[in-house]
Amino acid sequence: MLRAKNNKSGKEFFSWNIDDYRFIIKNKNDFICPVCKSELIFVDGIQVVKHFRHKVKIDCDFEPESEEHIEMKLFMKDFLNLKDKEIEVHLRFAKPDLLIMDKMIAIEVQKSNITKRKFLDRCYNYTKNGIAVMWIFHDSLLKEDNKNQNIPILLRCAAEHGCGRIYIYSEKKIYSIRFNMLSRWIDEYEDYKNKEVYGGYLKQYKKKKSIQVIQEIPDEIYGKKIYKVWTKGGRKNEYKSGGYYIAKFYDI
Repeated sequence: MLRAKNNKSGKEFFSWNIDDYRFIIKNKNDFICPVCKSELIFVDGIQVVKHFRHKVKIDCDFEPESEEHIEMKLFMKDFLNLKDKEIEVHLRFAKPDLLIMDKMIAIEVQKSNITKRKFLDRCYNYTKNGIAVMWIFHDSLLKEDNKNQNIPILLRCAAEHGCGRIYIYSEKKIYSIRFNMLSRWIDEYEDYKNKEVYGGYLKQYKKKKSIQVIQEIPDEIYGKKIYKVWTKGGRKNEYKSGGYYIAKFYDI
């Protein structure tokens, strides 16, 4: 995690903040988790992102994170010019990686693969509480072979419930991409024995898709502007008959 509470003053400190860093180094044994109140350890590395972690393994909303996941959170904070208090916000029903407070937009960065059920549950919880969610996925979730792409269920689900757009983090850049169904032409041929003609049609593969990079964000015209939209389908909720409340970048 990137924020911790000093157990003496009750003030929160942020691991990436230079001014906070000086205090943290001098008092690194005096920090607790802002959620579960358990003791924390400060990880001060040169090759790793500075962060806090629980001293002992414990059941807490702040789950263990990979180096890449922490890196993505800090990148999105700088990318969207967010305030310190808008990172790792603990809500009653969720803990978004970032929360654009004036627009009520949650930013979830995802490095590891999660189930479709867990993904949709998170979307639903944000929706029923009036918060739009934007997902940013690490490029490691994509397969390497773009010609014969068997897209993981998580990314297919995100595309289906995000109006065809998903966002990929790759080498400190954000790309808007979509998946196009793979297809190939089946040549026509004649079975002389049975006197039947086969082929002569376009075969489409539902699971195997090609990746189309729409563009890099920010857009040349709209920059990093974000808007909120309702998607079709999905679980019924108190605001709409169905669908999810999501956030998207303005793009082509």
